[in-house]
Amino acid sequence: MAKLTPKQERFCQLVSGGSTYADAYREAYSSRGKASTIQTEASKLARNPAVTHRVEALIEQKGRALARKAVGDRELVVGKLR
Repeated sequence: MAKLTPKQERFCQLVSGGSTYADAYREAYSSRGKASTIQTEASKLARNPAVTHRVEALIEQKGRALARKAVGDRELVVGKLR
């Protein structure tokens, strides 16, 4: 997969964290342009296969981390109950 620029990576991080495409684009690219332009550019960026793949990978990583934390929390509670 193609290497992402630092701004593209930031966009991916923000989107995987729950930001809208437009908000993520605005922050990652420090853009203060017209809303319609930002939405158009954010949409184009989101359709980039490398960006899509990275966002999906980040969401998957976060899901695995949450699962590990849940297991750890359960083990802690069970240990305290014993």
